[in-house]
Amino acid sequence: MKEKRLFVALFIVVIFMSYLLTNLLDSPGLVIITFTFFIGLMGYITYLSNTLLKITLEIESLRNPHTGLQTKYELYKKAQTLDLADYYLTYFSINNFQEIINVCGISYSPMIEMMVKDKISSIVPDADIYEIKEATHLLMTRYPIDIKQIISEFDKPLKGHNHIETFNLNAKIITFDHEVSITKPIQEILQIFDYAHQVLEKSKQHVLLIKDDFIHQMEEETYFKAHIESALKNEDIVSFFQPKYDSVTKKIIGAEALSRWLNQETLVSPSKYIYIAEASGLIYDLDLISFDNACRLIKRLAKEDLLEETFKVSTNLSTITLKNLKAKTLETMIDKHQVNPKHLSVEITESIAVDYNAIKPLLDGIFKLGITIEIDDFTAGNSSLTVLSLMHASIVKVDQAVLPKLIDNSSNETMIYQGIVSLLKQLKFTIVSEGVETLEQDQFVSALSVDIIQGFYYSKPLPKESFITLLKTTV
Repeated sequence: MKEKRLFVALFIVVIFMSYLLTNLLDSPGLVIITFTFFIGLMGYITYLSNTLLKITLEIESLRNPHTGLQTKYELYKKAQTLDLADYYLTYFSINNFQEIINVCGISYSPMIEMMVKDKISSIVPDADIYEIKEATHLLMTRYPIDIKQIISEFDKPLKGHNHIETFNLNAKIITFDHEVSITKPIQEILQIFDYAHQVLEKSKQHVLLIKDDFIHQMEEETYFKAHIESALKNEDIVSFFQPKYDSVTKKIIGAEALSRWLNQETLVSPSKYIYIAEASGLIYDLDLISFDNACRLIKRLAKEDLLEETFKVSTNLSTITLKNLKAKTLETMIDKHQVNPKHLSVEITESIAVDYNAIKPLLDGIFKLGITIEIDDFTAGNSSLTVLSLMHASIVKVDQAVLPKLIDNSSNETMIYQGIVSLLKQLKFTIVSEGVETLEQDQFVSALSVDIIQGFYYSKPLPKESFITLLKTTV
């Protein structure tokens, strides 16, 4: 098809040049010479194109000289004539291949490649084995493979070199549930395997079974990755506000601004896109949107005479944002909306204290602006209480993970929570109990005299107008 398009394009060029020369030079002899030249040029370019295409295909299909295994391109060709639903597909990757090479030397690469091939062949002698890329293979069989046997074999130490003998092969194995209808082209199937391998890497597990829900998850993530930037530009990512309640008066005394994505009028859970935003660096933009929306809410509440003296709206600042943000940026946003910074607070996780020196200038700047600093997810990180005071923090949110689901005064969970609250009180921090979802939990944290309560027992995060309506009922 490409050759036909090239031929047609060149033929049109020849006709056009002939017409041009006929009109400009009025010389039939010169036209014939030019026409002949372009015909020859067209043939030569077509020949070169075909030759380069053949060379490219031959290079791509070259087999590994050490293992002789079939290549990914042979797999593509064979898959065109097969019904993949009749086969069991197993994706097999050696994760520590490069680590072994780094220790033992590149000259041992052929030896290790042959070890991998021999191990696979001994366990699955009838499998078609395709080398997808370095240390990564696809096995195609008519029967299911014994994954435990493969793991057991690859866990055995290697032999043949003093350094190699200190290693075993760290195998990651991914298979399709045979009930999953494999109707996709082989190229898409390999993309699914690659995605599954990334999931295994993050989970630090060794085996993964691909089911329909996993494929749906991958397709959903792919969609969000492709659309999150445009969602930001189109202002489809908005802020919802979860009320914070005074533990004694039960009045709303603040709110937390939380990012929400309205995708075609459907609310997307933050768990589905926040980590994508973090990986892409777009979390910085999300955080600034939340801060800007917090300023807008404060301005609106002040205009409607709903803003109490101690009312605060908090926003989260991720690690990425903290490392790139300037206090001047926040100051500019505050000035734009003409709001008092005492009604604003920023929530940062305690784990950021590990990089305290890197973010100290920003925290100093935020503190000087009059914005309150809150420590979020306290007890989930690894900071010390000494560093918390250096970070200018005055409010601490106890991580909801340590709030007991069932209150039992003799349980370790209950006593740990009581101890955390008692310690924070002695250090004069304002304490927020987050994640309160039941009456029993509410009564428990209220009895501990925490200062602020936040959770679904009182209210889920609300759109701005719904939040304002709720606030009016408690004023």
